[in-house]
Amino acid sequence: MIDLENVKRKIGKLLQVANAKRIANQAEAEQALRLAQELMIKYAIDEATLSGFDEKTLGIGIIKKEIDVGGKRLMENKFIPSLLIDFFNVRLIWTNREKLTFVGTRTNIEIAENVYWYLRRVFRDLWLDYYYSFPEWDRTTRRKQPYYDGLRLGLRNRLKEERQKNEQMQQVTTALMVSKRALAVRYREMFPRVARGKMNFYRRDDETFSDGMRDSSKINIVRGVVSDRNSAKILPPSKVPRL
Repeated sequence: MIDLENVKRKIGKLLQVANAKRIANQAEAEQALRLAQELMIKYAIDEATLSGFDEKTLGIGIIKKEIDVGGKRLMENKFIPSLLIDFFNVRLIWTNREKLTFVGTRTNIEIAENVYWYLRRVFRDLWLDYYYSFPEWDRTTRRKQPYYDGLRLGLRNRLKEERQKNEQMQQVTTALMVSKRALAVRYREMFPRVARGKMNFYRRDDETFSDGMRDSSKINIVRGVVSDRNSAKILPPSKVPRL
């Protein structure tokens, strides 16, 4: 039988190493933090049960990375970021009109970035298939927003269900997890003047929204997690009209 108190003491020692080494040896600090986080995930130990360690200590190793994603105006960028925030343990902020900054551990950012490019490509591909499924006289880009909203909510519901019942998916979506509180503390330190925002989604076409919900079953999120970054960034050919 596992002695959780011994596990907690081991986690505590690893966090002490991470805290002591974070300036002198960043690689060693990150390794100690990674091992501590793996134990916390494996034995379902929350930071609140670890005496002597606050969110700032557990937030060691959280970094930020700015990525050029083409700006807020892209329709995909109105729907994908909320999925990354809710299921891949990162925070996101627009640092200018074109670039999105990811905040989290190095591994979580890498996973979230791969998933972002995968979802951006898949959302686009599914939309094009849906758009051209209508006769030419009935094709309209007005369906795009409710369709994307259906994809988003359908995928969100699937991820939520899988996270609750499937241990493997839970480990994928919480890889090298730091607590949400620790991430929130570090995020506020990096961006103290940022106000909380709320994402609004509009469903003006119930039938198209339902079609998006249905087509979300075609998205294999695990492929996005494990995909090579370069292949994940492949977008539809330029000859495809922008819709």
